[in-house]
Parts: sequence; structure tokens; C-alpha cells
Amino acid sequence: MDRILRILRNAQQQLSRLTPTSRLLIGSVLVIMVMFLLLVSLWAGKPERAEIYAGASSDTKTQALTQLRASGIEAVVDRSGRLMVRQDDVVVARGVLASQGVLPADGTILFSDLAEKLKWTNPREINQQIVRMALQGELARTISNFPSLKKATVFLDVPAPSGIGLASRTPTASVTVFSKSNTEIKQDQVDAIARLVSTAVSGLTLDNISVIDGTTGRYHRPRSDEDTMAASYLDHKKKFEREVEQKIRGILSNIPGAIVAVTADVDVKRVTSRREAYLKDGEGTVSLPNSTSSTKEETSQAVSAAEPGTRPNTGADINQAPSKGNAGFLRTEDTTAFDSRVGSEITSTIDPRGMATSLNISVQVPHEYVEALVPPPADAGEAGAEGEEQARPDPAAVAAAFETERQRIAALLQPHLPTVVDANGERKVAGEVVVSMMPINMQQLASSTQAAGFPFGAMGASSGGGLGGLSGLVGSGLIEKGMLALLAGVSIVMMLLMVRKATKQIELPAVEDIVGIPPALGNMSDVVGEADESETPMEGIEIDSEHVTSSKMLEQVAALVDKEPELTARLLNRWIEPEN
Repeated sequence: MDRILRILRNAQQQLSRLTPTSRLLIGSVLVIMVMFLLLVSLWAGKPERAEIYAGASSDTKTQALTQLRASGIEAVVDRSGRLMVRQDDVVVARGVLASQGVLPADGTILFSDLAEKLKWTNPREINQQIVRMALQGELARTISNFPSLKKATVFLDVPAPSGIGLASRTPTASVTVFSKSNTEIKQDQVDAIARLVSTAVSGLTLDNISVIDGTTGRYHRPRSDEDTMAASYLDHKKKFEREVEQKIRGILSNIPGAIVAVTADVDVKRVTSRREAYLKDGEGTVSLPNSTSSTKEETSQAVSAAEPGTRPNTGADINQAPSKGNAGFLRTEDTTAFDSRVGSEITSTIDPRGMATSLNISVQVPHEYVEALVPPPADAGEAGAEGEEQARPDPAAVAAAFETERQRIAALLQPHLPTVVDANGERKVAGEVVVSMMPINMQQLASSTQAAGFPFGAMGASSGGGLGGLSGLVGSGLIEKGMLALLAGVSIVMMLLMVRKATKQIELPAVEDIVGIPPALGNMSDVVGEADESETPMEGIEIDSEHVTSSKMLEQVAALVDKEPELTARLLNRWIEPEN
């Protein structure tokens, strides 16, 4: 302790000798050092990696790990089975996984993990971005769980509230879905997806939501309530007509080849009515006594008395003369308070409608069926025994039989028509049944076209035409025979081509081409690309240190001659001695 005090005292003495500027500089350096150490401690204490999708299944973590690595984000699974990414990549990793649809099966896991990331130290924009990304992931997970969808991606654009005087922006959303069967999604699914996203985001309308079918690449527009009502009308109309048509086909099942068409008008309006009625006295309206009070007042005056003896009558007063009997006043008052309640009846009626307001039924009866109803003539048996062609029924008899059958069919179908009440209160049938006979005998048409056989023969037939000729051509088997002959001819041509190709002599390469000998060049041709002849390279020689020294000296003398020739001449005259 004493040593520390001595150090502090020595530091104080040294600081007292410094100028104020120097002491301020030293204090600033100390503050900077403390802040730097604090920053280092915070950075060192911050975890290097953070966990995402805490509690998710192992399959989800494996899929997320693969997707993150494919996106260039470093991710690992530690020994405890936790999916870890770098602290700076948490938000980016969540966005990548949400965009690819790799989300936990349980949304509470995602929100519980998100609650840990929402801290009061984070900026407001960061927290809003995290919440929006979580909402996108939850909506994508919910939509992808639809029965016929396998994947969904949701993008939300929710602008921040604008200030006073600034233009406000409405939120928008984009949803991309992929079906399991790789087919186009239905309009009902588009409406359900749009309403799910619209109710999840405040202020988001159906007009600002776009639904993209990722399988076909088509844009689908959500329907409004008015459009939904029109679609419901068409769907209910088709369903009602289909049910009525099936019922009529069952009724007319004894008529082979009958054609039935049904057209109905349905009412799909939902009507809700409320009626409030007040009841009469005794039928619900009552008045019962609530309280009763009685008051009785009585007042009486007795006759004045006097002592016995005579008295003067000067003071007698006629107005005050006593009357006979006793004077008095009696009043009785009874009061009763009643609590009256008026009875009422409230009736609420909800009519879902859906019934048909009109129904039109058209039935076509085959001509041969009506002819079968006509009884054969008496001589029909003799004609059949002789082998002659049976005569056609009389048209008048056919018309009479059809009229009878028409009335029977109309009577069968008439009870199935709806009834409505007109303005006069009378109930009338809203619809019509039309029964007609086919003008052409289909059996006779088929037999005539079969007899025509070939299209050219069918052209001459009055009842055949092109369709009859084609039917005769198919029935006669000429198409099969022609196709067989065509295939046989094609096979023969291919065989001849193969034989010709096999007998063709193949040109073999020359020996020089196989060995690789280059062709000889002409004498008059210019040499292009040939290597020119030259002397052999100089052989290497071995030199010693003396040779190197003399070479260096020679180089120095040559350099001296170039720079200072006069000095060189004097030196050479001094060194060189002439021989005798």
C-alpha cells in the first residue's frame, strides 16, 4: 500500500511541474485509452455466433444449413445441435430462409426466437424490419400449408407513418405460390390468400395485393365482394343445372339417345329481415299494480255549553247560533300505482335463398324411338315373310305418336318447374318444358354412310356427305391397308439405301498420311516455315580467377580509354617498353 502511495505521490509531483496544456493532453490520452479498453471489452464479450431457429426439428435445421451455405452465409451446427450463424448475418440469414420457404413447422418457435432479438437498444427501424420479416415468414408458412400448395413466398412493403404535410403511402404485398401438382391455382385459392394477407397487415386492401402463380408465371387478381357474388351466382347456377339435368336424365332413361338441356335462373341473394310487433292487451300487454295508498280525513265541531241560569240575549249572534246536532267533515282517498308493460314480438328471419326463379327444360327425342311407338300395319308380317324391305311408318302416324309422347314427357317434367308468386298474389309456374323430335333418323343416316364406303361414293349419296364417306372409309378397312402398304414401301426404300451405302468403296488413306511423312516441297516454291541451317553452338570452356581478373582489367582500361584518352596514352608510354 505504501508503495502505491509513493507511486501516486511521485506522479502528482511530476504532474505539478507540467504546464496546464501538458496535463490536459495527458488527461485526454488517459480518457481515450479507457474508452478504447471499454470498446475492446464490449467487442470481446459479444458472442461471435448466434443461434437461429431454436428448438426446430433436425430436418428443418439441415435444410436451413444447406440453403444458407448455398447462399454464401457461413453456418454450422454445433455439438448441441444448434444452428449457429455469425452475429452480423442473423437478419440476412432469416431473410434468405424466409424467401426460400425454409421455416420451422411451428410458428411459435419462430416468434419466441424473434422475441429474444427485439431489444430496446436496437433502433426502431431494425425492430420493425425484424417484425415484418417474421410476419412474412409466418404468412408464407401458413399459405404453404394449404392442401394443394407446396411452397409460398410473401413480400410486404409497409411504409412508415408520414408526418404532417407529407404524402402517405399505402402498404402493398406480393405473394408467389407453387402448387403440388404443377397446375394452375384456382381463383378461390387466390381470394383466400389475398384475404389472409389483407387481414394480417393493417391498412392493406385487396387492390394492393398481387398473387403470382410460380408454376405458370401468371398474375391473378383477387376478387372483391361484388366479383365474388357474381362468381357465386355462376357456380350455383351450373351446379343447379347439372343436378336438374341428371334428375331429368334419370326420368327419361327409358328413351335411348334423348338429349336434355337445362337453363335455370337462381337467386343467390342472402336476405336478413327483422320484424318487431306490439301485442294487444291480454295477448302480451299487461298492467299490474305496483303500489297502493289510502288517505282518510275526518273533521267534527261540538255544540258549545253554558252554565245554568238566566243570561241576557244582547250578545246573541244568529251566525253563531248553535245548530242541532254535531257539525263535521269526512274525506277518504285511495291511490293505486300500476306498472304497465307493452308486449312486443321480434322476429328475425335469415333467408339464404339459392332457389331457382325460373327453369327451362329442352328435350329432344330420337326419331327412331318415335317410329318404334307406331304400331306396325296389318300387312307387315306378310312382307317380312316374303323377304321384302319393311315399309317406313306413315309420317302422320309418327306425328300423332310424337304428340302423345310429348304430352307424357311434359306431364312428367312439369312438377319439377319452380313456382313464383306474382303481383296479384297468385302462384304461377316459372319455366317451360319444350319437347321436340329429332328431324333426322340417326340409324338411317349411319346405314347410308356405311353403304357409301368411300368418300367419292359418299359424295353422290343424298344422306351421306363427307362425314358419311369418312365413316365408310374407316369401316371398310382401307385406311389400315393403306398404312400397311406405306410402311412396307418405306422399309424397302430404307433397305435399298443401306445396301447401296454398304457396297460403296471406301477411300483409304495413303501410307505417307498414316506414318506422318510431310509432303515434299517443290524446288521453285518459297520456303515458308522451314528452319534455317546454322553453326553448332559454342562449347562451354572453363575459366579460372586469373582469367576473370585480366578480363576485368581489360574492361577498365577500355573504359578509361573512352573517357580520358590522353591520360591513357601517358600511362601506356610509361608501362610499355619497346623491344630492341
